[in-house]
Amino acid sequence: MKLSIYGLVLAILIISYAPISRAEEPANKPWHITLTAGMGHNDNVPRVDGSLLLSDVLANIKRRESLLGRFTVDATYDLIRTDQHILTLGYNMFTDRNFSGGNLDKLDYLEHGIWVGYQKKLTPNTIGSLKLSGRYNSYGTHHVRNVAGIEPAIVYRLNNILSVGLNGLFQMNDLKNRPLFGGARNADQSGEVYQLTPVVYFSVPNTGIKANVRYRTGRNRTEGGGFDYNEDAVSAGISLQLPWQVSADMTFWHYWRDYDDLGPTVTRERKDDIDTYKVIATRPITDSTQFYINFEHTQMQSNGVFFEYRQNVVTSGIIITF
Repeated sequence: MKLSIYGLVLAILIISYAPISRAEEPANKPWHITLTAGMGHNDNVPRVDGSLLLSDVLANIKRRESLLGRFTVDATYDLIRTDQHILTLGYNMFTDRNFSGGNLDKLDYLEHGIWVGYQKKLTPNTIGSLKLSGRYNSYGTHHVRNVAGIEPAIVYRLNNILSVGLNGLFQMNDLKNRPLFGGARNADQSGEVYQLTPVVYFSVPNTGIKANVRYRTGRNRTEGGGFDYNEDAVSAGISLQLPWQVSADMTFWHYWRDYDDLGPTVTRERKDDIDTYKVIATRPITDSTQFYINFEHTQMQSNGVFFEYRQNVVTSGIIITF
């Protein structure tokens, strides 16, 4: 792990002195593609702290930490783009590949997503949008989940510094693998998610500083009932322009989840507290290529001890835009 950190620091120093080409801005085009390729380290791939492995997917896992490769694709195409209307098709792919053996390839994660989004300027200071999406998830060779979602949103700009918004989400989850805990009936996690999120956006003119705070309330309903819960969450994020043309984005979330039922492994109503931190820094190499370094931390505390874990993921690599 120390060698990985030293390597990342050395890469940052090298990139700091890399030349940056100054090509002219390309003309507006209807399509955009972003590719990322990186390497890094995950200190808790199965996301468990105890020795009890809870599902077929986790069976016979011999290691917890791993070197990983992370690759993403984001592509959009504007079917309509005017001053009043934007209609966009999108595709995204995200994958983590584990390279350290110990059967951790069974936890290689793959996600494909497609979406269509419509945005309309309702007033000079108000924008409304609607997004329809579908997603496919797998671990190793196991197809574990299909997701379909609807996301309405509205944003109102109060002035050059402050905007407020309201985001909604209705999501349907269809789990494809066998339920955890030996197929217990109340462990079936297929179901629906309902969320409502007020947002306040801040922007400081001429500084590159942008920030937001969010409060989210929601409900997760499952077919089995053992994973039904109410959720409240708060978030804060900030974007900064730093010296040497470095851009940094930092995001924090804290979640409170209050379950309805005892669940399959606890003797009282389950309660979770989850903290997530994400920091990403980027610096241009050329007009279409950036170097990035990313750190993610997750800590989950629960009165169901089998659900508790701590995870740190560090990755760095290249971002290419077309």
